[in-house]
Amino acid sequence: MGFSERKLIELINDRKQELTTGECRIVHTHSELVEYSIEKSEGGIVVNISGDIEKEMYLDIMRALAGSGIGRVQLESDGIWIGDDAAPDQVSISDHIACQRDNILSGTEASRKGEAFIDMKEAYEINRHRNSGEGFVVWHLGNGLEISDEEKKVAREAGCMVASDNVVPWVIAAKVAGVGISAVVHISF
Repeated sequence: MGFSERKLIELINDRKQELTTGECRIVHTHSELVEYSIEKSEGGIVVNISGDIEKEMYLDIMRALAGSGIGRVQLESDGIWIGDDAAPDQVSISDHIACQRDNILSGTEASRKGEAFIDMKEAYEINRHRNSGEGFVVWHLGNGLEISDEEKKVAREAGCMVASDNVVPWVIAAKVAGVGISAVVHISF
């Protein structure tokens, strides 16, 4: 874990006394540079992350939030609309399809013990947002926000309308840490 990642975990741990509702919003967007910040909001905290983070960080951050009394996280990320119709500004996610072999639990002690397969039933709490398509399935992209026409076709056939690379790792981390999570993807690509 690099300096900024350690600093983010320390900041979360330092905010324990400020958490009044046990809620947190994570805003994870794409950027060339990796940057972190944390701020107080009404009833909780907002963790801002831009750029790609190491897969271990999803779980480390979620465990730090759970250890600070956070019981629920609202995730906001960006993604690609892969539907044929007009894209809404944002969509609430109800499920996902992850086709990659590697995930945030790969290579962990749980993985070595054969315990890396967690129950993902009802992993998402649906959040109702104004001007939001609701209940969409997200297609997990392995790395970055690039998707081929063939992959778009397969994803649509599987029932997906949105593609993102940040949603699934956060949801897995939340399930492992025992934190409820809802996810909204802002259609930006």
